[in-house]
Amino acid sequence: MPSPLPADETTVVVVGTTPDPEPIAGRLDTGVHRCESPDEVVAAVAELPVQCLVVCTDSLDATEATGRLAAEHPSLPLVAYASSEDPRVATEVVAAGADEYVAAPAEDEPGAALVDRIRAAARETGYERPLPTELFEAVGDPLIVHGVDDDTILDVNKRFCELLGYERTELLGRSIAELTAEAHVDADPEANLRRAVERGSYTFEWADRDEDGSVVPVEVTLTTFERDGNQRVLASLRDISERKRRSRRLSQLHEAATDLLYAESVDDIAEVLVDIVESVFDEALVCFWQYDDVIDSLDPVAASSAVHEMEPTAGTTGELPSFDPETLSMDVFVAGESRLIEDYGTVAAERAASDAPLGTVLMLPVGEHGVFHVARHEVVTFPETERSQLELLASHAETALDLLARERELERQNERLERFRSTLAHDLRDPLNTAKATLALLGSEVDSEYVSELESLHDRMARIVDDVLELTRTEEIEAPDPVGLEAVARDVWETAGASAEEATLTVAADATVRADRGQLERLLANLFGNAVEHAGPDVSVTVDTCEEGFYVADDGPGIPEDEREAIFESGASGDVDGTGLGLSIVREVTALHGWTVRATESDDGGLRIEVTGPEEVMTA
Repeated sequence: MPSPLPADETTVVVVGTTPDPEPIAGRLDTGVHRCESPDEVVAAVAELPVQCLVVCTDSLDATEATGRLAAEHPSLPLVAYASSEDPRVATEVVAAGADEYVAAPAEDEPGAALVDRIRAAARETGYERPLPTELFEAVGDPLIVHGVDDDTILDVNKRFCELLGYERTELLGRSIAELTAEAHVDADPEANLRRAVERGSYTFEWADRDEDGSVVPVEVTLTTFERDGNQRVLASLRDISERKRRSRRLSQLHEAATDLLYAESVDDIAEVLVDIVESVFDEALVCFWQYDDVIDSLDPVAASSAVHEMEPTAGTTGELPSFDPETLSMDVFVAGESRLIEDYGTVAAERAASDAPLGTVLMLPVGEHGVFHVARHEVVTFPETERSQLELLASHAETALDLLARERELERQNERLERFRSTLAHDLRDPLNTAKATLALLGSEVDSEYVSELESLHDRMARIVDDVLELTRTEEIEAPDPVGLEAVARDVWETAGASAEEATLTVAADATVRADRGQLERLLANLFGNAVEHAGPDVSVTVDTCEEGFYVADDGPGIPEDEREAIFESGASGDVDGTGLGLSIVREVTALHGWTVRATESDDGGLRIEVTGPEEVMTA
């Protein structure tokens, strides 16, 4: 029977009945384990950190035992021992694979000659552990030792064996390339090794394949060391499967957040939410309920395939229930906080509102829009990281639903605005044009001051209609282009200043503006029209550049400082004939460009309207 496995570190296995292991252990300061036959060595090497084999030729068939041990454990130094000198045996065992042969007569100091040969064999095979054996095995990370010039595995610790599911004997002597996952076959391990040799240490990510063929992602730190003139590499591995899993999950959740924002309906958002949870969180039962504020109920909208595949329980239809105000789901919705039900089966039927065979259920509110459940068939531990990720996903879904609701409201507002514009353009403008034409006919037949007053009123009503239509245009600016300020200003002045023949325009700088040309024309037209309207028919208007923008100034009466902010509001006008809409249109155009507009006093005491960044307005 083999001797009991020692509790301390073991580096030498003696095969046979001699020699006495105690002197060897004392001289080597290490553990020694005895096996009676080569059959027992396999288990010893698998379980113990063996560094050398000693075969006793006195009690075994020397040639057969040596050859077998050398073949089965090629990476371990092998010393053949005999109690008496026999040249024939020495020749045969060395030929069979022994690294050293020693004959130690009984009168020699116990173990001295054998210990010398063990040390010599260890030097010749070029391997000695980089750490004391006890520490090599106690380190929590998987460790592997190989050469610098080749990737033959010289040693591994138990953690490495456990990581990949191999026995130690199956790994020793193999090539590291044999354990590499296909994704890294074409990688450059030599480059990593060169960096480790140059720097003394180097860390990188790799992927191995375990005994079952599964890929195991690892972080590897290579450290070089030297023993007895031989350079070796110690590779410390760390299983990063969970890190990779978390990274993939976060990436998927990030993509899901984008998909949610592009969804075009509540049903689409619910489907995206359910699909991503089902794909990222294995075996999850996922459902989304939307809140109906008319009947104060949570109604099912979408569910994962696993939910649809569930068999209905006795006395049920198998359809997803709605939740009323007395249920747990409604409690979660109202409270706005997620809730983990560790065992759904223990919840009272009236509170659960469902008799589905569920174990652990996580209920998550989705703002003012509803709730979604992530459940398992059985009672399980729900990791806090998963709960946090699902809460984050619920917040993304809430944002998407908020945006969708806002878009729907804007669409309704735009529809109402278009109906209003249509009313102005047709139902009001057409009768107004008819009234103006009729008044013109009347004026040719009747000489009365009231006709002139009516014409003025008709003109003012027409301006109001035109300004309101202009203000309510729902255009967006095109990509800003470089536009010549002087050319645009003079083109616009031809129309806007035509009603005042004595008015003048001065463009003091031929600058370039980054703007949508059509919107810039719209802005200048309203500024010029405002100047002519409020400063008089002989107004002098100046267009020039200022710091971070440009300005339009006139020499009219100006605006009191405490009233300047109000002039950009709709309806603000100091003229009874004015509409009060022109400068609000100016503010709208500047906002579309991301510009800022402000009113100040011109050099001539009139009004100066400045248009400036935050983004660059002028370009070189």
